[in-house]
Amino acid sequence: QLKLIDVAQSDVVSQYIMLGGKEEDLKKKTRKKSQNKTVSEMMLDMENDRKEALENPKVSIVVPAYNTENYISKCIMSLVNQTLNDIEIIVINDGSTDKTLEVVQKFEEFDKRIRIINQENQKQGAARNNGTSIATGEYIGFVDSDDTVTDEYVSCLLTDCLENSSGLSVGDINYIGNSFNDSSLESSVMDFNNVDEHSLRKFYKNLSYLRGPCGKLYISEIIKENNMHFLEDV
Repeated sequence: QLKLIDVAQSDVVSQYIMLGGKEEDLKKKTRKKSQNKTVSEMMLDMENDRKEALENPKVSIVVPAYNTENYISKCIMSLVNQTLNDIEIIVINDGSTDKTLEVVQKFEEFDKRIRIINQENQKQGAARNNGTSIATGEYIGFVDSDDTVTDEYVSCLLTDCLENSSGLSVGDINYIGNSFNDSSLESSVMDFNNVDEHSLRKFYKNLSYLRGPCGKLYISEIIKENNMHFLEDV
């Protein structure tokens, strides 16, 4: 049981809970490692996995952040809890004047896969571009700091890319708020190398939110080699 661990490991669990996690989630996350190991051993396994991910992350997630102290803890926790360990989480603090940076720094102490870049306020486009420029993952995705993702979000998108030899994978998005309706994307594959204009128009007409960068995974090489970037000052 989690209560029967040494002081050092207890501190780790306390940090996890302080940052918004739950003991049940931690147990569920470590249960996959081995049913016979102690919590201390499983925590060590998790730390080793994260060290390996630091050296060669498969996926980079860029999170532009500006004055979202009330939301960003849930956002980062959802990324820390990904079933895929081989990720780096790049948070671009875009000149926040609230406690956004302080919140993210607490996560950075707990999880070294998190990288924080501070910059003067340059708006979201520049923040994403700066994050992309330092990303080291083979694939890259973007998550807004007031959003959360499911535990298998990155894993599912990456699996789709690998299984279909695709440079782009698109996932479900649920909009929450008075001005939005829930939207979802059914599982499907479209070969953009062999598609007619009618099918392409129909695809985008039914899925207008595809215009945004979130909810997707891109192969980094395509973005960087073609010098693709977001409009800045927006």
